[in-house]
Amino acid sequence: MSTGISDIAARLRQVRVEPRPELRVTRHLMGGKPQYVITDPTSLQSHKFGADDYQLIVALSDKRTLQEVFQQFVAAGTLKLDDEEQFFRFILYLHQIGLLNLPLADGRTLYRRFQRRNAKSWTGRFMNMLFLRVPLVQPDRFLDRTHRWVRPLFTRTALLIWCLSMLVSGFCVWSQWDRFKQPLPGLFDLQNLPALWLLLIGLKVFHELGHAYACRVFGGSVPEIGAYFILLTPCAYVDASSSWGFANRWHRMVVALAGMYIESIIAMVALMIWCFQPDTWLAGFAHEAIVLTTIVTIGFNANPLMRYDGYFVLSDLLNRPNLRGESQGVFYAAMKRLLFGIVGPSETLPWRTFLLYCSFGAASVIYQQLVVVGICVTLLTRIPLVGLLFGGCFAAISLGGQLVQYIRYVLASEELSDRRLKAGLVTVTILACIGLAGVLPMPIQYTSEGTLIRADDQTLRAKSPGFLRKVSVVHGQNVSAGDVICELDNAEIPALIAETEGTLLELRSSLPHESNHNRALATQTQRRIEQHKYELADLVSQQRELQVTSPWDGPVALEASLDHLGKFVRVGEPVAIVSSGDWVVQLLLSEEELLGRLVQIGAAAQVRLLGFPHQQCSGRVTRVASFHVDATNQASQTPDTAMHDGSGRPATDPFRTYFEVHVTLDEAAMSTEMRRRGMTAIVRLEAPPEALGAVVYRRLRQFGNRLVLAQ
Repeated sequence: MSTGISDIAARLRQVRVEPRPELRVTRHLMGGKPQYVITDPTSLQSHKFGADDYQLIVALSDKRTLQEVFQQFVAAGTLKLDDEEQFFRFILYLHQIGLLNLPLADGRTLYRRFQRRNAKSWTGRFMNMLFLRVPLVQPDRFLDRTHRWVRPLFTRTALLIWCLSMLVSGFCVWSQWDRFKQPLPGLFDLQNLPALWLLLIGLKVFHELGHAYACRVFGGSVPEIGAYFILLTPCAYVDASSSWGFANRWHRMVVALAGMYIESIIAMVALMIWCFQPDTWLAGFAHEAIVLTTIVTIGFNANPLMRYDGYFVLSDLLNRPNLRGESQGVFYAAMKRLLFGIVGPSETLPWRTFLLYCSFGAASVIYQQLVVVGICVTLLTRIPLVGLLFGGCFAAISLGGQLVQYIRYVLASEELSDRRLKAGLVTVTILACIGLAGVLPMPIQYTSEGTLIRADDQTLRAKSPGFLRKVSVVHGQNVSAGDVICELDNAEIPALIAETEGTLLELRSSLPHESNHNRALATQTQRRIEQHKYELADLVSQQRELQVTSPWDGPVALEASLDHLGKFVRVGEPVAIVSSGDWVVQLLLSEEELLGRLVQIGAAAQVRLLGFPHQQCSGRVTRVASFHVDATNQASQTPDTAMHDGSGRPATDPFRTYFEVHVTLDEAAMSTEMRRRGMTAIVRLEAPPEALGAVVYRRLRQFGNRLVLAQ
């Protein structure tokens, strides 16, 4: 027992105190257990208590000292003598939140001294730096004046309109999916982060206002709106705890869902802008808003494994107010039974309830650890020096604290008094298995989409302008070198040839006479003849180039411009592509998709072409080339073949790195129908085995990046 709480307990043992008489209490039956919500009409704050805690609050009276109340519960078997510290901690907590007024002149001083003593630890100060809460305003007066304008949004008619609008919005995104997904790979590029950060803050302000208005519409109070600084990133919060007192659980669920509801309305407005204002900066801004209000909101606010909106909705839906705490308790009890043979109270639960609690408890515990580790890895890798300090301290406090707690349990718990050796052996075995699994090689495979092409392509372009007169081949036809692909017609060229030939004939006929009488004029005429001969040769070459021929053997792919005879074709306009060489599937992967150095030259691959689901081709990686995207989101460098040997990772561009991967196919396994250039291919790449620990580290880093961005 700490000295601080002992001093305060000594001061409070003879104190007589009772709850404030103006407090309002509502009782709810959730999951077969009573829950009590106590609302303070002065601060408008609500506090939820279980039956045991509420029984203790009711027992407080000005006719009995706190020592007598504690002894009464000890005599009844509800508390033990060792629980005195927790008892007085609970009394101090009730005093802190204003439900009790300790009749001591320095009662508040005592509590502040107790708080300061607890806050002196470096761990407490460090955690406060990472997760700082700052109250800002009391919005009840503002909500009272404005909630009538928002009330129509929380009616059944509005819900019906919202459902129909969501269906229409989903259809709009589906119908323009290719356009919608095009900017997604570069959405979180470095140059976009400031705008995304500001947009996310604004969206979360509206999110919290949604909770506040919903709570006010159904009769609750909102005493406080403020800001959380999570990992130095500001996020809004609102105190809507008065909704706990709503007798109708559907009203409580509406308050929990109101933030996501308001964000979805903003997303629909942004979708309208994106649809009707294409190719503008406003459309890009609207696209970012749509992504943040859907992916981030669904992935985090609607996630029941975190204590956000989705968790409270699920708790009310299942009518179990302390779902997470009870589920984790059942899960830990099941693990004690499995590892150490300790039988706990969860054994008496119905099997369906036990399965629900155990499953949710396991998922929440695992997800909680993933979040902690993901944040630690992200801090360590994304922020130089400072990230090392913060990430290391955060890991030491969060993970190290849990490890110390577990070691204390194994070494000193009364539950393990008769099986201490077994618990130690089990712990050592688990740690050894984790360490062994971290270094074991793990085969890596993943799937991506690519396009089937030939290794060597020659784009044929019009070298002379003209109108399309004839197309001599069909799309996909095999041609030989010198075969005519198409013929163009330009009536101006024959006319110029005839005119030039006539001029040459006239100059040549006058040259002998001028040579005899005027040598200077003859020299000038000779120069004009040479110039017209050059022009004539050029015109003849242009006339010859009106026939576009193939430079080599191979299949030809005609451009869409050759579909209409009589169309005018300009100089340099592509008319066809003639392919040769091996059949290759071309993949374009981001650095995240490539997973670092996992794809190397010579790695095996299995390929299925779209339209041939039962036919599979084998192949090998023959090219891995990197290129970078600059701040304008355009390819700023040509593919760098420095990675052809697969020996190392290229230098990462300050903005974003992409990889062009070529998989050369075994042509013997390809049927004639499969040899169609431009087909979509599904490729399963096989990478060299890698240690499981390295794979987990990489995944946690990606997970942490997304988590920090979403927060």
